Amino acid sequence: MADSPDPRDEQEFVVGSLKTRVTALMMLVAALHVTRTVAWYWPLEEAMIRRWAMGGVMWCFVVASAVAADEAAGSRPALEDLPEWQGTVVRPKTDWLLDNTSFKAGVFRGAGPNELVLANGLIARTFRLAPNAATVALDNLVTGEAILRGVKPEAIVAIDGQRYEVGGLTGQPNYAFLRPEWLENLRANPGAFQFVGFEVGRPAERLAWKRVRHHAPGVKWPPDGSYPGDVCQGEQHPGHRGLADSRWTQWRTISDFYKWCRGEGIFLNVPDHYFLAGSNKTGMGYREVNWSLPREQQVIHTRQNIFDGTWEKTPSMGWMFVPLTEYQGGGSAATIEPLDEHLDHYERMLTANLALGVQACYRGPRLYDSDRTKAMVKRWVDWFKTHREILESDLIHGRRADARDLDWMLHVNPQATEKGLLVVFNPLGHTVERTLRVNVYYTGLSDIVQVSEEGGPATTVPVQRDYTMDLRVQVPPQAMKWFVLK
Repeated sequence: MADSPDPRDEQEFVVGSLKTRVTALMMLVAALHVTRTVAWYWPLEEAMIRRWAMGGVMWCFVVASAVAADEAAGSRPALEDLPEWQGTVVRPKTDWLLDNTSFKAGVFRGAGPNELVLANGLIARTFRLAPNAATVALDNLVTGEAILRGVKPEAIVAIDGQRYEVGGLTGQPNYAFLRPEWLENLRANPGAFQFVGFEVGRPAERLAWKRVRHHAPGVKWPPDGSYPGDVCQGEQHPGHRGLADSRWTQWRTISDFYKWCRGEGIFLNVPDHYFLAGSNKTGMGYREVNWSLPREQQVIHTRQNIFDGTWEKTPSMGWMFVPLTEYQGGGSAATIEPLDEHLDHYERMLTANLALGVQACYRGPRLYDSDRTKAMVKRWVDWFKTHREILESDLIHGRRADARDLDWMLHVNPQATEKGLLVVFNPLGHTVERTLRVNVYYTGLSDIVQVSEEGGPATTVPVQRDYTMDLRVQVPPQAMKWFVLK
């Protein structure tokens, strides 16, 4: 600990003006409309700060995100000053995914001694603050289920190879379940980081975010973002010490760059989940060799990739790919150029992406090469802009593309004017007529649905008790039909 400080050590722990303590935001699981957060403090010897830098930042990341204690905007109330938690297991009158106006997050004084509660109407997390801070309850307020069954440390950090517990209590006799009367007999680990206080305030801005309108003039659109991940054994390079920290310092450097880009209004496609560090999109999920396949096969792969890639992200979070010119192989059979000569395929690729709310990377020197190609592109771009709100909303997965029958997906947004937009694709060489059973629960429509086919007059379709509707569709060969739900 007495070694001369290395200037790089100071840079490793850039967390505001932090000197003698570390702050971490303990974020409520599944928080909705979060208006407050709670910050916890553990004391730390100043002599350990530089050595602890790497493990400390990682611990803050595991818990939530790091902020400077001296710069936190919140207050430090006494526990008794907080409103009392009146939580009861009452099934909400509305589904928060359809109407979340009644679900509010807050910080409360618990019923037990030294207890603090974070709750949002769906879930409540209870902390016992003495003899050390620990989560002692995590309850589903809708079903009454106790999700937590064992009290453990809030985190574990490694400092110079030695593991330290952060908070937590020990002595629980059985970790299969947790009885309330056991809490009084739990004790603190003297070797763990000890809790010394909490703070209540609004969440700190994670990064500067210059919000811009779609297609705003002056917005910068650079190439795709770089991707760190390689290791380096060099010990004399600037920016890192050796093999052990080479990936970490790459990640920190590139994520700082991404944050700067977001603050400047620069749009970034980054092939990994850097959304909380400034990126805008990641890959939807596709194999590049697929773009060397014949054109008609690429269309099926496109819809399969989007179907598979939107289970864990919204359509606008992922990009797709359209090879206007040859990409890696496949020759003329795999490319759309000349665009005018393959107008039908070009239109199918446009609709496969735009109708599912996805923006693609169109690889080629031009988007149109004739007046009719330009007119086709403009028609679908205008259509996308008209329905942009619903197209960039959540997706309900209907039937995955398999080149054997109709495949379809449903956009839903109960807060929008257009509550749903159904898109149905026919991959076959003949017209297909089917009755689709569509679940409209997440549109917020519960009795009847006004269905308009491609902008035509609306027809009334009843909603059944299981929130489904039966819709008769007729789709021409190699075509797409769309239906607006209100």
